[in-house]
Amino acid sequence: MNFLELKIFRQFASSITYFTGLLVLGLALWICGNVFAPPQDGAAFASHNNRKPNSVANEYARLPAITFDSPKADAKPEPKVETFALNCLYDGAKINLTSAARQVRLKTDLCGHRLDLDKSNMVNRTNGFEATLFQLEKGGFSSDYIDLVEGQNQIVVQLADAKGRTISAQVAISRTR
Repeated sequence: MNFLELKIFRQFASSITYFTGLLVLGLALWICGNVFAPPQDGAAFASHNNRKPNSVANEYARLPAITFDSPKADAKPEPKVETFALNCLYDGAKINLTSAARQVRLKTDLCGHRLDLDKSNMVNRTNGFEATLFQLEKGGFSSDYIDLVEGQNQIVVQLADAKGRTISAQVAISRTR
């Protein structure tokens, strides 16, 4: 290798080094710009929600964890459960209630009477759900959570003790949204 070839080789090597340095610097600036850039608005993410599965990896594209839609001022989350404390349950009572919950629990006193539950039955006749009743220390009872359907739910409560005393009541719960 003569002197001229060595000089050309050094110039070529320094040009490659210079070009690689510029490429690395440009890539570093691009990465920093994307990492530290402010988030985009919700319209930029709209196209991500309609992506098809990746046919190569058979996985869905990762969607953003945050959406930038503004919540509606009147929007309230739908409650999943609600407890109604009925003041006094007597034989023949007809009670009307309204709830937005998917499930309700009924707690009540038996008007000061002590009734040791021997047989109990609580059924939502609208959807066939049978609830379990639990005796409370003060003589009343509490049900487990009763599944409701949208619209009117007819719940029939039948209580009986070993002495033959019975209480039968109807509770109508209108589930609204």
